[in-house]
Amino acid sequence: MFDNIQEQFENLGGHFISDFSDLVEKLKNINTLIFDWDGVFNSGNKFLDEGNGFNESDAMGINMLRFALWLKDRNLPKTIIITGEKNSIAEGFAKREHFNSIYYGVKNKSLAINKISLAYSINKTNIACFFDDINDIGMAKDCGVRFLIRKKSSPLLEEFIKKKRYCDYVSAHNGGNQALREVSELFVGMLGLFPDVVDNRAENTDSYKKYFLDREQVKTQLLDNLISL
Repeated sequence: MFDNIQEQFENLGGHFISDFSDLVEKLKNINTLIFDWDGVFNSGNKFLDEGNGFNESDAMGINMLRFALWLKDRNLPKTIIITGEKNSIAEGFAKREHFNSIYYGVKNKSLAINKISLAYSINKTNIACFFDDINDIGMAKDCGVRFLIRKKSSPLLEEFIKKKRYCDYVSAHNGGNQALREVSELFVGMLGLFPDVVDNRAENTDSYKKYFLDREQVKTQLLDNLISL
């Protein structure tokens, strides 16, 4: 079940741009997770009165990924949302899940990565980012591991990003359709931690309780219009 991960995800419709074994090695160094919001957590549809939402299956996947990285390092990964627009649902989600920060009003995401790297003393090669569109490419070029969330409506953009090698994996699913659950499970599986993560979470072991206590102590910073270049 766990020795044919590449085949399982390719059969699902995912596409590995980087060599599988090379990607495994890069994932071992990740200690920071950075997410775009629109088109990654959701389809990108906008509702003027409510913003846009997220999928609970994705939330579970991200939590399991954070737990896997905690098991690996015994430290919580830094977890951050970068988005161009203020969104009450994104803010509520980040607070509920105890992300480290959410950056609003970001026009230059490459500059945002630089600022985050300095603020948290993080090497950019230790950052994994999850993105979906043109305005995210600067961020993707700077990060150590890049997951492109597929837009079936944008085959030319996907091909461009793949040819430029601005991503390491393209999801089978679209944003809002459990794409983050897909790439989170892939990440955990490639670390070789999927059985441990599921068993610990299902049985609510002392290890999971310690992780969850550490997670709940994180206070989410809301940073608005700090990166407008």
